[in-house]
Amino acid sequence: LFILPIFTVWADWMPFGIRFKDEENIKPRKALLPMRVSHFDELLERGGVDAAAAYFAAARLTAYEGSMAPPVNDLFANRGDLLSMLDVWVGGDTSEATRQAGEPAVRSGNRTVWYEWTAPQYGYFTFDTFHSSFDTTLGVYTGGAVAALTEVVSNDDTSGLQSQVVFWAEAGTSYKIQVDAFSANTGGIFQLHGGYTP
Repeated sequence: LFILPIFTVWADWMPFGIRFKDEENIKPRKALLPMRVSHFDELLERGGVDAAAAYFAAARLTAYEGSMAPPVNDLFANRGDLLSMLDVWVGGDTSEATRQAGEPAVRSGNRTVWYEWTAPQYGYFTFDTFHSSFDTTLGVYTGGAVAALTEVVSNDDTSGLQSQVVFWAEAGTSYKIQVDAFSANTGGIFQLHGGYTP
């Protein structure tokens, strides 16, 4: 298995317009993220250079004296804003993520990260975590408070140990996307893809 060299990206480089909800209060954070060549090639083929760059830029972890801090979008309030992208390609690492009090749980995982996506049009939309490095779960919710979310759809295993959800997206509605693991105290590198279903 071939591994690409480690890439270092900075939090102030944000392709695809991805922003975090509390960006102004977040210090620059380094991301160190390995990716398999086959997955990188797929990103280039399906999403182009910007999609591949977004994958690296989206995984923002802070390195302090060799220790890793939780990812920026560990907290629901700091969820990554995917705006109204028609084709979503982001990723990161949940190894140091945590679970907040009151967070919904698809299974027994406790290392969650959050995104927000606003539907630009009506139609069936699909999110998946294919090619992630661990047994993922995926949940889509509406609502503005972590302890008062309404589930739209959730999934554990669709393709092997990875997750996929399909739901009817209402134009202008803001959906909160939670990536987690099946089991407690597990996590790793994930990829989150999304797109309208024909």
